[in-house]
Amino acid sequence: MENEKKLHQMIRVVRFEQKAGAEDLRINKYYRRDYVAFAMIRNFFIVTIGYGLLLGVLLLYYMDFLLNTLKTLNIKAPLVAIFAGYLFVVAIYTVLVYTICSLRYHRAQRRVKNYYRELKTLRDLQKLEEMRAQTYAEREQEG
Repeated sequence: MENEKKLHQMIRVVRFEQKAGAEDLRINKYYRRDYVAFAMIRNFFIVTIGYGLLLGVLLLYYMDFLLNTLKTLNIKAPLVAIFAGYLFVVAIYTVLVYTICSLRYHRAQRRVKNYYRELKTLRDLQKLEEMRAQTYAEREQEG
């Protein structure tokens, strides 16, 4: 009966480690602030690259118009609009990444806490089994 409990406990621990637990354990290595900050830095670079690519595609699409109206075009207003749009997109994505990563971190922390509880239960079952084996060995020596 004890071995069966231990086996079921081991199966639960291994399932966690092989499924979502690997990612949760990786996330749990960091402090929340560090995990979120790293994600926000990565987000900044990805958004900047994405916005630059989008801007490049739009410039290529309207290249004919831009070249024809280059002398009469007021360049200051579109540059301000482009920069304001960039700041808006970065702000939106930063808020989203902060929220998502904070939630992901808290969920991972909760699951890892349960995982450690399962490991403690497994360790307790192992100690109990060792104590019983030791007691059995002592009885064998006496009798």
